[in-house]
Amino acid sequence: MTQKADGALVGAGDITILKPGEGDLGYMLRHDVWGKGYASEVASALIDAGFRDLGLNRIFSTVSTENTRSMRVLEKAGMRWEAHYRRFAQAKGRWWDCHLYATSRPEWEATRRD
Repeated sequence: MTQKADGALVGAGDITILKPGEGDLGYMLRHDVWGKGYASEVASALIDAGFRDLGLNRIFSTVSTENTRSMRVLEKAGMRWEAHYRRFAQAKGRWWDCHLYATSRPEWEATRRD
């Protein structure tokens, strides 16, 4: 992701296809651009591309239970909470609890405005 004004790199996002029809959405941003709408924009764009261009049936994302801002981004993008995973990911020398958020093609189609 780059800023339109100056082309500066502000983050990245992707969908990883782990099995046919299902994608794992992820994104990361520079701390100085948090709260400026980039995460919401990329999450929504990736979900649209996943269903429209990649033909996925389900898209999910895991997020640390401590990352309330990212949980809100996923909810705004149309994902819903599905599960709480204890000690799901290990990073920075510790285990992290995570929430699983997901959406399906029928849910996405029901909210489209095209």
